[in-house]
Amino acid sequence: MDSTELKRWLISQGAAVAGVADLEPLSGYPTLPENLLAGFRRGVSMGIPIPASRTLDRVSHRGNLSHKAVARLAGLGWIGKNILLVNPEYGPGLRFATVLTDLDLEADEPLDRDCGGCSKCRDACPAGAIRGVIAKPYPETREECVDLEAHLVLP
Repeated sequence: MDSTELKRWLISQGAAVAGVADLEPLSGYPTLPENLLAGFRRGVSMGIPIPASRTLDRVSHRGNLSHKAVARLAGLGWIGKNILLVNPEYGPGLRFATVLTDLDLEADEPLDRDCGGCSKCRDACPAGAIRGVIAKPYPETREECVDLEAHLVLP
């Protein structure tokens, strides 16, 4: 597939815009990890008409789709006591995006894990808002796991 075919395909699948970047001008550009671009000559960029991290429902604090829920179903982690997706290797330190497709792909199995007796997030929360509840597979509401009324009291 050449670049033109790839861009046409991406747009036919829902991208509003698509392009292919020469990554050479980014040589020396700060990345984490530092060698992130090593071995790559091109980057494919696409924009989809769904705002990222946008709250659409102010009552339930929901957006277009829960990327955490999709990541959990893809076996990438479990919903922690802090309502973040916890990955076995990276903990809660990942952000997720979702590509929706109708390709006939084999689905991964969700992990059968939870936080167990770990209380690191609860202990570290300066406001004391994390209740320490294990809600499998998902909490019914945010309030089940997090005290939204908790306040950080400074001396």
